This record gives sequence, C-alpha cells and structure tokens, in this order.
Amino acid sequence: MTAKQVPFEIVDDRVAAILRDKRDSERLRSVDAAWRSARVIVKAAIVTEHPDWNSSQVNQEIARRISNGVIDDVLGKT
Repeated sequence: MTAKQVPFEIVDDRVAAILRDKRDSERLRSVDAAWRSARVIVKAAIVTEHPDWNSSQVNQEIARRISNGVIDDVLGKT
C-alpha cells in the first residue's frame, strides 16, 4: 500500500468522535437505517437479476446474501 492509499476500514477521527458522542439510541437508529438501506439495495439487485421470482424466493435470497450464507445453515440448506 502506498502512502496515498487509505484503507476504507479505518474510521476518520472526526467521524469516530461524532459516533462516540451519540447516545445508544441514536447509534441504534443509525444501524437500523443502514440495515434497511442495505436490504432495499440487495432486494433491488435480486429482483433485477430474477424478475420471475416470487416474494418468498426474493426474501430467502436477501437473507442468504445479507447473512453471508449463514441462513442456509440455520435452515438446513447446506
């Protein structure tokens, strides 16, 4: 990695300070909003890729992708 590259995993000090100052309820709202946004984006991708799937199939695939496949273990689909 060169000196100009910044790993995206590192939180900026200013952002970290803002997050530290938030109340627990505010942090939870932020995480919930991010979760909902991620689900909307993943759903749109799946519906585009599989327009013939019904809502149950779409929801199962959303769960699989968001859980990184862990849901398959829970449902016994491995």
